Amino acid sequence: MDDYLIRFANTLDPNLPSGPAWPQYSNDQPNLYTFTDDAAPSITQDTYRTEPIKKITELGLTYPR
Repeated sequence: MDDYLIRFANTLDPNLPSGPAWPQYSNDQPNLYTFTDDAAPSITQDTYRTEPIKKITELGLTYPR
């Protein structure tokens, strides 16, 4: 993980010459680069928190500071 963070800080691109490419996140393709303790990093979909994020956004728009 450190290598990705350092590369991102220096180049704004976390991708390394080896390993899977870290895709850019977008609303159309909510790709995450997932790190685990027991396996190589993998690409997963950030769909498990869609509804909670929508609700927080609604609350923020309804009750602005």
